[in-house]
Amino acid sequence: MLYNTQAPTLTPLLRAISSVSKLWTKEQDHNFRQRYRRLPELILFGLGTGLITALLIVLFRWLLELPEILLAGFTNTASLAELPSHWRFIIPLSGAVLLWAYWRRQPSDSRRVGITHIHERLSHHHGDLPMRNLINQLIGAALSLGTGQPVGREGPAVHLGAALSSWLGSRLGLPSSMQRLLVGCGSAAAIAALFNLPLAGILFAMEVVLLGYNLIGFTAIIISAVSADFVTQMILGKPESIIVATDQLALYLELPLLLLLSLLIASGGWIFQQTQIFCVGLTQLSLSSRLLIAGTLVGLVAQIFPEVLTPIH
Repeated sequence: MLYNTQAPTLTPLLRAISSVSKLWTKEQDHNFRQRYRRLPELILFGLGTGLITALLIVLFRWLLELPEILLAGFTNTASLAELPSHWRFIIPLSGAVLLWAYWRRQPSDSRRVGITHIHERLSHHHGDLPMRNLINQLIGAALSLGTGQPVGREGPAVHLGAALSSWLGSRLGLPSSMQRLLVGCGSAAAIAALFNLPLAGILFAMEVVLLGYNLIGFTAIIISAVSADFVTQMILGKPESIIVATDQLALYLELPLLLLLSLLIASGGWIFQQTQIFCVGLTQLSLSSRLLIAGTLVGLVAQIFPEVLTPIH
C-alpha cells in the first residue's frame, strides 16, 4: 500500500486570502477616492456656512452690546454693573418678565434651545434643527444676556450657528450625513466668530457636537471656522491681544497652586452639574415661577457681585 507523505498544499488557501485582500483593498481605495472626490464640494459648504454664521453672530454680538450702548447714550454708566443697587435688582427681574411674556405663547418644543437641543436633534432627527427654535434662541438669549442674566454666550451662539447651517442644508436638499457635518461646521464657525478663536471652535465642534473625528469633515470644519473668524474681524475689527510676560512665570513654584486650582474647578463643575440636575427636576413649577425665581436670584447676587450682570467674559 502506498501512502502520500507530502503535506497538503496551502496554495488554494493562500490564493483565497490574496483574492479577498485585493478585493478589500480595492473597495477601500474606491471609498477613499469617492470621499476625496467630494472634497471641493465640502470646502464650499464649509466656506458658505462660515460666512452666513459669521453674519448672524455679528448680529448676536450687537444685540448683546445694545443695552450698554443705550446706557452710554442716556446715562453716564458704561455697563449694567455700574448702575445703582436698586437698578441692578430691577433690570434682571424685568428681563425675566419680558422673557416670560415672549415665551409663554410658544409651545414647549419650540423653547428647546442650546447644545442639549442640538444633541437631541442629531440623535433623533438627523441634525434637522427647526428655524422657530433658532428665532426663539436669538430673541431669548438677547433678552436674557441683555438684562444681565448670566446664562453664557457659548450655548446660544453654537445653537444659532448649527441651526442656520442645518437650515442651509435642508434648503439644498442634502442627505443626513452632510446635514450632520454642516451642524458641526456651523458650531465651529459660531465659536470662532464669537471669541475670534477658530482653533477652539474646531475642537469644540469635533469633541462636543459631533463627538468624533473625520479627515474629510475636519477639513470642512477648519474652512468654516477660519472664514467665520476672518469675516468677523473684517466687520468688528481685530480683538485685543492678551500679552503674558513669560519671563515672570515660575512654573515649578506655581505648580502646587495650579493643582489646587484644578481641584477647585473640578469641585465647582461637579456642584454645578448637580445643581443643574436638581433644577431639571423642578418641572412641576410653571414657566413664570422658574423665570421669576431666576431673575430674583440674579438681582440679589448682583447686589454683592455687580460683575455678574455683564455678558462679556
